[in-house]
Amino acid sequence: MSQEKSEAIVLRKVDFGETSAIVTFLSPERGKLACLAKGVKRKNSTMAGALDTFNRVEVVYFWKEGRGVQNLAEATVLETHSALKQDLERVTHASFLVEICLRAANENEPSRGMYLRLAEALDGYMSVEATPRAWTALQAHSLLCETGHEPELTACADTGAPPEAAHWFSFAHGLAEKIGDRRLSATMRAVLMEMAENGTPPPADASDEAFNLLAGFASRQLETDFRSIRVIRQMFD
Repeated sequence: MSQEKSEAIVLRKVDFGETSAIVTFLSPERGKLACLAKGVKRKNSTMAGALDTFNRVEVVYFWKEGRGVQNLAEATVLETHSALKQDLERVTHASFLVEICLRAANENEPSRGMYLRLAEALDGYMSVEATPRAWTALQAHSLLCETGHEPELTACADTGAPPEAAHWFSFAHGLAEKIGDRRLSATMRAVLMEMAENGTPPPADASDEAFNLLAGFASRQLETDFRSIRVIRQMFD
């Protein structure tokens, strides 16, 4: 057993017994990292405030090879994203990005790119001019690319034709000429291509459609029904 220190982002915290919790982090070095935080629910716990979802922290844990849940020793807050947590629309959309990482990150596998992209995405919610829906669409695409689930936006995946020939969007592949899951207008095709090529958030009037396309693609690729998407649609559509 060895002691390790790392930056991490809190993805999820689940109660374990009366006083403890199992916390899942995204770590640059270890990828998805589950740790047992003993006594964290006690009033005098020094880690209680550090382990909220979305927090960026520095953690110290005891690593044992082959063990699914490691023992957390310390957690120090680096960034709480307090303004984000106070904005219901933004924090609900940010939950989708956290869910992508929970599903896509692997245990004990370096995930520096994913970590940096999620950290940038969370920071951006309160600083960029894009709407929460537009920012989330862009960052969902970024995370999907980082995890190897990139939608094809440079050609028609079904025929190999140039992207301008695409009339469909396929949740299995991306742009498609012949058939897919959603009809695609020339305007939306251009929005998706601009997002992929230049990292530009979709304009506000196209953000709903772009978000829905990326959400459907993520659900198909990661084989999950995102709880955050259901909440977003119930509250903000």
